[in-house]
Amino acid sequence: NGNGNGNGNGNDGSDEGQGDGDMIPAWDVVVDGSDNFPTKYLINDACEILNIPWVYSAILGFEGQISVFNYNNNNGPNLNLGPTYRDMMPVPPPPGDVPSCAEGGVLGVLPGTMGCLQATEVLKILLGTKESTEGLLVGRVLIYDAMNMRFSE
Repeated sequence: NGNGNGNGNGNDGSDEGQGDGDMIPAWDVVVDGSDNFPTKYLINDACEILNIPWVYSAILGFEGQISVFNYNNNNGPNLNLGPTYRDMMPVPPPPGDVPSCAEGGVLGVLPGTMGCLQATEVLKILLGTKESTEGLLVGRVLIYDAMNMRFSE
């Protein structure tokens, strides 16, 4: 588990929907590659309750976005958590408003690109140094437009 020694195991999502935080209690950081809003809100709520940073990403078509939510930027007893997913998106969109990855399609290399960016954010969080955490995507959303090969915030 992610208990501070750098080891970790993935979760296949089979615990999805329990809503009690049992899925992630011992992790130092959560990395999300889910493709639906109920799962993203469940991850947000569990991470917020458990004070665990969440490296979020979402993809559709030729575009991806990444951010870090629930980050404790002082690593002390007085938590100073960054914004949550619900701060960015208080209410889920109505069903059918946003196509799923299966419906809307995804450029094949996009999950790998976004995963590499997520891995970079995770390493910066785990290193925990001032230099590594100053550039974290806390309170920022990085958008990758693969069609035009551009990054923006």
